[in-house]
Amino acid sequence: MRRFVALVALSVLVLTGCAALPMQGPVMVGGPILSGESEDFEFLPSGPVEGATQQEILEGFIAAGSAAQNGYRIARSYLTEGAANEWNPAAETIVRTAQADIGLSGATALTYTFGVKARVSASGNYQAEAAGSKQTLEFRFQEVDGEWRISELPDVVVVSEVTFAAAFQEYTLYFYDTYRTHLIPDVRMFARQGDPVSSVARAVIGGPSPYLSSAVGAFAATAKLVTTPVGVINGRATVDVSDEILSASAEDQRAMLTQMAASLQGIVGVAAVSFSVNQTSIDVTPASFTAAELEPTVDPRPLVVVDGELGYLNDATLQSLDAHGEAIMGLNPTSISTADSQISAVGTRSGVYRVAQNDVVRISAQRPTVAPQIDSSGVVWWVNPSSPARVSTSGSQGSTSFGGSWPQTARITHMEVSRDNSRLAILVSVGGATHLYVSSIERDKAGFPMGLGIFRELPLSADSARGLAWASSTHIAIIIENAGMASVALASVGGMTISIGQPREPATIVGGNNGRQGITILSEDGVLWQPRGEGWQSTGVIASLLATQR
Repeated sequence: MRRFVALVALSVLVLTGCAALPMQGPVMVGGPILSGESEDFEFLPSGPVEGATQQEILEGFIAAGSAAQNGYRIARSYLTEGAANEWNPAAETIVRTAQADIGLSGATALTYTFGVKARVSASGNYQAEAAGSKQTLEFRFQEVDGEWRISELPDVVVVSEVTFAAAFQEYTLYFYDTYRTHLIPDVRMFARQGDPVSSVARAVIGGPSPYLSSAVGAFAATAKLVTTPVGVINGRATVDVSDEILSASAEDQRAMLTQMAASLQGIVGVAAVSFSVNQTSIDVTPASFTAAELEPTVDPRPLVVVDGELGYLNDATLQSLDAHGEAIMGLNPTSISTADSQISAVGTRSGVYRVAQNDVVRISAQRPTVAPQIDSSGVVWWVNPSSPARVSTSGSQGSTSFGGSWPQTARITHMEVSRDNSRLAILVSVGGATHLYVSSIERDKAGFPMGLGIFRELPLSADSARGLAWASSTHIAIIIENAGMASVALASVGGMTISIGQPREPATIVGGNNGRQGITILSEDGVLWQPRGEGWQSTGVIASLLATQR
C-alpha cells in the first residue's frame, strides 16, 4: 500500500555573510571537511642543503618521510650511502602527535622523542596507541665530503597526524571465509605515493589481519611476492609469485587469483590481474565476483514507522511492508532489524521477538536494553539485561552467548552484525567511557555462530553513545556524546576515526548504501536526517521509529 506522508515545517537558522544563501528547502546542518578524504597531491619536501647542522639534517629527514615516491628517494638523500642502502622504510610507520623534541646524546648522535598516536605495520595494519604514549629514536651522524649525513637509524618512518591523513590511504584486501563461500574485507593503510599495488599484493599473500579469525587466505604460508614493483601494463597487473603456486590445485590457484583480483582492482589503474612465476605467465582464471558481493547493498529507501505503519519511505510516499509489517507492528516495537523484509528481530517493552513470515517467536520476556539484531542467517543477536556484558544469539539451531575482552562490570550499549555476516561491531560502556570493538564471527557451515574472535578496539573518544550502524563493509558510523554534545563519527575497521558532523539531536542511526552518503538518522523529535555534501539535511518527514536493514 502507498500513501503520502505529511512533511513537518522546520525553522532555519541562517548565519549572516556576504554570499547569498538559499532561503527555501529542508534544514541543513554543517559538518567539518573530512580529514580522511585528502586530495591526491604529491609531497615534494626539500633535500639536504649545504652546510646543514645535524639537527637540520634530522628535521629534514623526518619531514621527507611524507614523500614515499621512488622508494623514499628524498629521505634517503639525508643518509650516507651505506645507510641509504640498508634503511627499510616499509618496516613501520609511526604517526606522531604535534609535540616532538630533539636531544643530544653524543657528539655525533641525536635523539628524537615524540608522542605516538598510532603505528602502521609493514603489512599495513593500523593500530592506535594509548593516550600519552611516547617513543625515543636515536640517530647517528657521519661527515661525508664535509656534510653531515645520518649513518645509523631505525627502520621506521615518522609522520605527523596531518601528513598521515594526506599521504596514506585505505586499501581493502579480501580473504575467504572458512568455507570459501564469500570474501571478507580487511582494511590496510599504505602510502598512496609509494607502491600500493605491490604493498597490497604482498599483504594479500601474507594473510588476513589477526583479529579476523574466521578469514583465511588461499596462498601457502611460504608463498612470497618475488618481483617488485608489480608491473601494470594497459590496466593489467602481473603479480610474480614464488613457485609454490605451481604445485597448488587448480581450485586453489583460482581462489588465489580471485582474492588477488578482488583486492587489486580497487586500486586506480588496475582493471585485471594475472600471475607469473619467474616472470613467466601462468594460466589461471579467477572466479567471477560482483560489486554487490564485495559490498552487500540494501533497499536505498529508509525503512520507518510513520503513524503506526511500517514501510519504505520514498520522498513523501510510504510503501508498506503489508503482512510482515503488520505482524511486526502488532508487537508495538521499540526497535526493528530486518533482513530482506522477510525476517526480523524486534525489540518491545515485553521482550525480544523473531518474526518470519507470519511466524512470531518470543526469544526473551525481558525488555531489551540493547536493540536486538537479525543477521543474514536468520539468527537474532541480543543482550540479556541480566548479563549486560555478554552477547546472546538465538536461531533454529539453538542459543548461545559470548563474552568479550572487557570487564564483567561493563555494559554493552549497541551492536550490529555486518551485512556480509562475518563481523560484529559493538559499543561497550566501561567506567564512564564508551569503547568501540569489532570482532570476527566464527560460524558453522549452516551459518550458525559458534564463537567470536579477538575483539579489536577501534579509535573512539566518547563519554557515551546513542547508536551504531555499519555504513559500509569497512566503516562503522556512531552517534557519540561528549560533554553533553552529540555528533557522528565514522570509524574504519582498519584505520582512523573521523567526525562527520552534528545533525540536530541525533537519536538513532542506520546504514544504507555508498558509505557516509547512505546513512540515515532519526532525531529526538522524530525528524529524519541524511548527509548532503559535508553537512546534514532534514527530509522533513516525521517518523516514530527507524529500522535497520540488511
